Amino acid sequence: AVLRALGRAEVSGVIVTHGTDSMEETAIALDTFVSGNKPVVLTGAMRPHDDPHPDGPSNLTLAVRTATDAHNRGKGVFVAFGGKVFHARGLHKADTQKEDGFATNCPHGVKRPAPLPFKPLRDVRVDIIAAYPGAPATLIDSSIDNGAQGLVIEGMGDGNIGSTFADAAVRAATRHHVPVVLTTRVDAGQVAGVYGGAGGGATLAEKGIISSGPLRAGQSRILVAAALATGTDPRKLF
Repeated sequence: AVLRALGRAEVSGVIVTHGTDSMEETAIALDTFVSGNKPVVLTGAMRPHDDPHPDGPSNLTLAVRTATDAHNRGKGVFVAFGGKVFHARGLHKADTQKEDGFATNCPHGVKRPAPLPFKPLRDVRVDIIAAYPGAPATLIDSSIDNGAQGLVIEGMGDGNIGSTFADAAVRAATRHHVPVVLTTRVDAGQVAGVYGGAGGGATLAEKGIISSGPLRAGQSRILVAAALATGTDPRKLF
């Protein structure tokens, strides 16, 4: 629907009103497929319209300003929320209740990958699996055995997982040829993969596991799905 709207000559930008729980996923999905110069802006509200102090009207006003700002042309998709404007890439919901509850791991701007030709993602299965101390390899093996086409591993710290869990992740990537992306459960910072050892991010990168960089699990999952749907090397999207 957004792509159709952008294709109309009289449209100079698009605003999407959206629930906050999965706004970060929709934002990066749009950013992955939207090309051209017309801005796309998502916004929503943390409080209902009948609240004594609703935040929806101010967020919508900010979205209009963002979509009509000439400086935002050609920069992809934004989220306007709580008095702040974020680029879609690296965005995540950082608070369950605050009206400015979004944050970004790309505070100094982003370099967007080349937009992909649109393909629906609904039939692409990418599972998110959380790592924790003692997490068994069967979590990953079961996901693959039951049809997952890609995996996002939510690691600890700077993208680290236990050795047995790591063996299963590498097995999925090398034996089953499934794209596996490693992110972290930590809110802020990059997943740089600097630690060695069996489950360290640096070691896993050497064995074909993809680092998510500034992205967290939800957005990483969308990019893996987009890569699979379009036949794109997922590394080009991270």
